[in-house]
Amino acid sequence: IKMPLGDEETCEMHDLMHDLAQMVGDECLLVDSPSEYVNENTRHVGTVNNSQAVLRSASLSNTPWHLRSYVQFRGRGRLPKSDFDGNISSLRRLRVLFLKDKRYESLPESVGELIHLRYLKVRVNAHYLPEGITKLRYLQSLDLHGSPNLRELPREFYRLTSLKLLRFVAGHWDDDTSLIDMPPRFGELTSLQSLDRFVVGENNGLDALSGMNLAEWLVIYFKKQRENGVSEAAKANLKGKKLTALRLNFIYDSVTEADELLEHLQPPSTLTHLEVDGWNGERFPQWGIHQLPNL
Repeated sequence: IKMPLGDEETCEMHDLMHDLAQMVGDECLLVDSPSEYVNENTRHVGTVNNSQAVLRSASLSNTPWHLRSYVQFRGRGRLPKSDFDGNISSLRRLRVLFLKDKRYESLPESVGELIHLRYLKVRVNAHYLPEGITKLRYLQSLDLHGSPNLRELPREFYRLTSLKLLRFVAGHWDDDTSLIDMPPRFGELTSLQSLDRFVVGENNGLDALSGMNLAEWLVIYFKKQRENGVSEAAKANLKGKKLTALRLNFIYDSVTEADELLEHLQPPSTLTHLEVDGWNGERFPQWGIHQLPNL
């Protein structure tokens, strides 16, 4: 359940409800032991423990070409990318891949072979993602929270034109990211509706946000002072978004035309939370007092 400011609350299904769901059909299977059999009718698998043993078992049968969803609920640890190569990359028809607790050292290029993926949640320890991920042209949701060292996305990330949600942190308002910049042509991802972090840097200015119908909450890091920063801020059209929370974090020391820049960053009237860090202007815009009735 999504809570204010992105926090999430989970609920447990009663055992009786779970048993009833499994009686209806065998397309869905929750596995908590590697001895349980994943048959050819199974389409959606969830694992609780020892997920690697389950995947190895699945890979030895005809199951991989039938699985549509794989959800790993529990099981902490750090895994080499060879584990992904050896198990998950064989599940070529997956639509949903949700790896909640385990963290991969890095993702292999073979992730690009899961061409039918719509939803991907994964945690990596690496500084970057492989270029292969840009082959997932049907991908709608990419959740990378729990990847604290991630510094950059692939240069051809703009090819993920179906992407609607891109998340870098767990949902806590004050969590920071290690991102140093957004990839080139980021503004071409006009299907994005939920983006929790954006970096103003070498590759992109605020105008990259102009074509995105963003909602919920957004943190913007100003890591580079751009020559046309004021005009780019005007094009961003934050006022036309559906944001409920906005944080502006100015990281570099000097901000030329700081007052004018902030004037063009007027949020929508739907905003309930606003935070401005590191801004060294002299006069806060009038919109901060008169035009945010829900603040």
